[in-house]
Amino acid sequence: MNLFKTKSKCEMFVVFDEQQKRQKITKTFRQKEKQLLIYTTGETVSGNLKIEIKDNSKIDFEQITIEFLGQILIVGYDSYIFTQLSRQLEQKGSLSQSKTWEFSFPKVEKQFESYYGRIVTLRYFIKVTIEKKYGSNIRSEFDIFVMNKGHIKENGEPILMEVGIQDCIHLQFEYTKSNFHLNDVLIGKVFYLLSRIKVNLMEISIIKREIIGRGEEIEYHNEVVGKFEIMNGTPVKGESIPIRMFLENLDLTPTYRRINNKFSVRYFVKLTLIDEENKKYFKQSEIFFYRTFLETMKL
Repeated sequence: MNLFKTKSKCEMFVVFDEQQKRQKITKTFRQKEKQLLIYTTGETVSGNLKIEIKDNSKIDFEQITIEFLGQILIVGYDSYIFTQLSRQLEQKGSLSQSKTWEFSFPKVEKQFESYYGRIVTLRYFIKVTIEKKYGSNIRSEFDIFVMNKGHIKENGEPILMEVGIQDCIHLQFEYTKSNFHLNDVLIGKVFYLLSRIKVNLMEISIIKREIIGRGEEIEYHNEVVGKFEIMNGTPVKGESIPIRMFLENLDLTPTYRRINNKFSVRYFVKLTLIDEENKKYFKQSEIFFYRTFLETMKL
């Protein structure tokens, strides 16, 4: 049961239909960890709302409404509502005892997936408002998580990256493909063509980049979501090292491009070399993630 307590004369509870059977996912929002029910686009969102009156209190109201909302939150910017459906549960009146209402938002289109990032949040939630003539309105919010079924994509072109410093080091990093599903395995090889410096460490990492704004006001926010040490020590000319990085346990999402013209989420694979003087040499290339039907059903 989703429970959000209000510091008022009442408490609100929402029980979603079939919530015991529905798949769940755990996300952190506003520094609170929540277990959210998973929905997909076109599914009906329905259930029961209960308002419990505390301590023999009485609430006079102008109306009670329930809404289904889709919202984009970006740190430092105003929030944006991109989906809004509303139902009136009660007209002007008063509550002196607990009461329960059924609600339903049939076959709701949920175009975008839910996303909980460092800078950006895209969320869907039920909002209940007791509108009062005097004093502050009473509100509670109950989140759900939208996860849409993806489509199988082609592997994409292989990726070939080169890292080199003239007469010092030259290597190639090759991946078998550039498109990956979220439970995929990144497979590749590193070829050493020339090495005249002492290498202490070589690693690959997956970088998630949140992009907000547009034009000259674009902001980039990077986060390392996975890191894998390939080797330590200096390689030998002609040496080839296989790479196999499992993605299933990383905190990945599909690649998002210009979601409602507010933000994008892109991913890059980065190869980094660190020499004995702690100097870093790196190269990165974009990769693309998508969700398959199987992954949706596993959660």
